[in-house]
Amino acid sequence: MEAHRFGTVSSASLMVNTLGFLEAVSLAKSTPSLGVGLHFNLTYGTPATNPLLVPSLVGTGGSFHGNHAEWTYRDIAHYGQFPAIRSVLTLGR
Repeated sequence: MEAHRFGTVSSASLMVNTLGFLEAVSLAKSTPSLGVGLHFNLTYGTPATNPLLVPSLVGTGGSFHGNHAEWTYRDIAHYGQFPAIRSVLTLGR
């Protein structure tokens, strides 16, 4: 927030399923001049949805396993922005 106040940072991203998310939302709401985007996360922590609904994205403990080779388009579509993610997944294949 200090960097934003000094004009160095004009926008930031939030990751829903991480520690500090609620505090970050509160800070963002109190700072309307800060542009805020959503960082779409499929590799860290636990899903914002029920892990049973996205089985190819998670390991046995219910956290993201980060192995994109095991992801299915069905699970990604259920979890979020299918067209944007499909373009990322097809890079380098």
